[in-house]
Amino acid sequence: MFTQMFTIHIAHNNHYIPIIYCLLPSKSTECYSQIFTHILNEYSKRNFNFIHEIIYVDFEVEIHTALLTVWP
Repeated sequence: MFTQMFTIHIAHNNHYIPIIYCLLPSKSTECYSQIFTHILNEYSKRNFNFIHEIIYVDFEVEIHTALLTVWP
């Protein structure tokens, strides 16, 4: 089963819009790294640029570690 529903939102016209929903089997750094890498790969396949100015995340250390691994 799944441990977490993880969503990614964008800011557009002063609103936050969910664009990606993920059902994750765990809250591990490896799991977050895999989903971030998968998202980047899917963006690349479609010739989309993933440009981030600011990333907001909650307090989970595993998310912070995964972000810094995928986007050093």
